[in-house]
Amino acid sequence: MNAISRRRRLRPGQVRPRRTVVPPFSVVHNQRWKAAVAQQALDQLAVGVIVTDNSGRVIEMSRAAESILQLEDGLMIRNDQLCARRAFETAKVSKLITDATEDGHTTSVAGRVRIGRRDGLLAYVLTVVPLRADRAIAESW
Repeated sequence: MNAISRRRRLRPGQVRPRRTVVPPFSVVHNQRWKAAVAQQALDQLAVGVIVTDNSGRVIEMSRAAESILQLEDGLMIRNDQLCARRAFETAKVSKLITDATEDGHTTSVAGRVRIGRRDGLLAYVLTVVPLRADRAIAESW
C-alpha cells in the first residue's frame, strides 16, 4: 500500500481539518530567554535607555531611564509618548525619532538634543539612535 492510498479518504461533502502549527516550547522559551537577557543588559547600563516605536510610544526602558522619568524634571511619558517638559523640546525629540525611523536613514546616530531640567540642574542630553527590527531579526542569535 503506497502513501497516497494510506491517506484517509474523504467522503463527499467532508472537509479535511486544517492543522494549526504551534511553535514548540523550546522556541517560545528561547524567545522569552532572549528578552530577559536583553532586559538584564539594559538594566546594567549606567545611562538611561528608552526604546520607542516610530511615533515615540515607549516600548521598553532600562531601570536608569525609569528613575530619570519618575523625576519628571525634564523628560517624561505622557499618553505613552516620550516627551520633554517644554513643548519645543518635545517637538525636537519627535523630529529626531521620526528622522531616525525613516527608511533611508543610514547613520548610527540620528541626532542629539539637550533637555532642560527644573531648578537649573545640568541638562539631559538625549541621543536618538535608529534600531532596525528587520536587521535584528536577520542577525538574531
